[in-house]
Amino acid sequence: MDTMRHRVDFLAVTAVVLAAVDTLWGGFVALGLDLSRMNEVTLAVTFVLPFPVILFDLWWGKRIAISMLGLFFLRWIATCFARPSPVLCSPWRGNVLLISALLFLQISKFRRTGNFTRPHFGTEIDSPIDRQ
Repeated sequence: MDTMRHRVDFLAVTAVVLAAVDTLWGGFVALGLDLSRMNEVTLAVTFVLPFPVILFDLWWGKRIAISMLGLFFLRWIATCFARPSPVLCSPWRGNVLLISALLFLQISKFRRTGNFTRPHFGTEIDSPIDRQ
C-alpha cells in the first residue's frame, strides 16, 4: 500500500488553501462593491471564482489551469476598468494568491505525472528542406 500514489499531494493542497483564502478575501471585498454597475459585477465574480475553478480542476483531473490563467487576465482587466477612469494597472495587485495557487497546482501536476520535458512539436513533419 505504500507504493500507491495519492491523487492530491501537498502542493495541490497548498494551492487549494491559497485559492480558498483568495475566494474568502474576494467575497468580503465583493460585499462592498456597487453591484448595479456591470464592471463591478464582473470584478465580484472574478473575486469568488478561484476556489470553484481549482476544485473543478482537481476533480476532473485534466489540465484546465488555462481557465485559472484566463481568470487572472479577466480579474486584471476588471480591476483596471472598475475605476471611473480606466487605466492600465499593475497585474500583481490583488492577484498574488491566484497566481501562487496556479503555480502550486501546475507544479503538483508535473510532479505527479513526472513529465518535466518540453514537448517536441513538428519533429515528425517532413519538410521540403529535409527532402533535399
